[in-house]
Amino acid sequence: MENIFSFVFPRKGAQLCVSCQKPFSKDWQAQSTSQPSTARGKLYAFHGTLKEIRNCDKTTSCPLCKLVASQGNWENASDLTSMAFVQIPGKDALFIHITAADSSFEKDGLVIPMHLVDETELRYFIKPKLRDSTFTHASRSFIKAKMSHCYKIHTLCRTATSGDFVPTRLLDTRASPASVVKLVRGSKKNLKYATLSHCWGKTQIIQLKKAVEGTFTGNGIPVDSLPPTFQQAVISALMASVYGRAVVNIAASSSSDSRGGLFYNRDPLVVQPFAARSRNLPGVPDGWYLWKNDHRWSALSIQPLNRRGWVLQERLLSARTIHFSDTELVWHCLEDMASESVPLQVNYGTATQLAVPIMQVGDYTDMRVAMAAVQRDGLTDDNKVKLYRERKRVLAHYTQCGLTNGGDKLIAIAGIVDRLEALSGDRCYAGLWRSEMPGCLVWLPEWGTDELDVELLRQQGIPKEPVE
Repeated sequence: MENIFSFVFPRKGAQLCVSCQKPFSKDWQAQSTSQPSTARGKLYAFHGTLKEIRNCDKTTSCPLCKLVASQGNWENASDLTSMAFVQIPGKDALFIHITAADSSFEKDGLVIPMHLVDETELRYFIKPKLRDSTFTHASRSFIKAKMSHCYKIHTLCRTATSGDFVPTRLLDTRASPASVVKLVRGSKKNLKYATLSHCWGKTQIIQLKKAVEGTFTGNGIPVDSLPPTFQQAVISALMASVYGRAVVNIAASSSSDSRGGLFYNRDPLVVQPFAARSRNLPGVPDGWYLWKNDHRWSALSIQPLNRRGWVLQERLLSARTIHFSDTELVWHCLEDMASESVPLQVNYGTATQLAVPIMQVGDYTDMRVAMAAVQRDGLTDDNKVKLYRERKRVLAHYTQCGLTNGGDKLIAIAGIVDRLEALSGDRCYAGLWRSEMPGCLVWLPEWGTDELDVELLRQQGIPKEPVE
């Protein structure tokens, strides 16, 4: 079987399985029937069943099967409706298109694109060699490098962290012995500290109460008495130079409670991009085509932590966040976003589009940038428009997040409201802004979404349908 593509994999021993090689061979013929309406072009079918892909994912080192298997939730899918390599002549478009019965991909299908890149760009994506865990020297070096670069280069990030505010209480990770963290008063100006975003879950954790405050400040808190997420956050503080005055937010993104921790084992073949070089494919330019797991960026926004309402302001008010996900570490600041698998932000050519679709990761980046711009340049007309526009978008996203206590709806965004009032001079009344009255009073509930809220609306006599 002679291939019209040559493949480059960053991990030794990786190779396409027999089924995945078929669409890239010279003698493989395009399908003439059963063409999905959402994938118009020449189709070259390969894997026939979902079981085939699952078996290949578990038993071989085929990066393409692992990439497909990692793209979404296949648990409810009964089987593949179609899986094809799609070529659209004249449009430089190459992608895999998959439809599966009884899944979210049944109607429109799942698209895995191949991005055309040149050899200079290619090295940015193929060079990293990921290990089987997110707790490695390379992972720590990645974060250190990002932190150092941000400190030196990013003016927006420095502006956002300016000021001398220090929290009332902090945990000192430098206490002696190393097996203890100590509760201290944040009395010094310009004291460097970090924050931890995590899901509380239903587990019982150590709480600061008057009865134990003296013990925590005197003898300290034994590290081994803390839940794994807190223990590993302390380790992170000791192992990486990432702490500055409110400089970074450590996000335990994939953990649903404090027992989950920050570090995970992983399969590097699922995370790492790989490339294919086309040769003499009719209608398609010769060159390097990059395959990478774009889905994981959008998946980050639906991680357990990022679905919680309280976390919104923790992330929105932080100039820099390190996401500890179950596949890789992700760096996110006001001027950059990168991951272990794509560690460098490439600012030219096709790679600009490949770096990261930032808005998929929580929809907060533009708001953070807008707030930092006002802090740096003042409330110019342009900054005001951006700030008000992003304020509405963030509120829309917040309404989709979960809260354990419904009464926390306004409290959980009080920090954001205070910051926006200070920046804009506007005032917020029960979630409604003075500058937008009375327009923001013209609304109706989406009926049937929250039974408790709907019942309250009924009791207040608010109609189900608009009143003429």
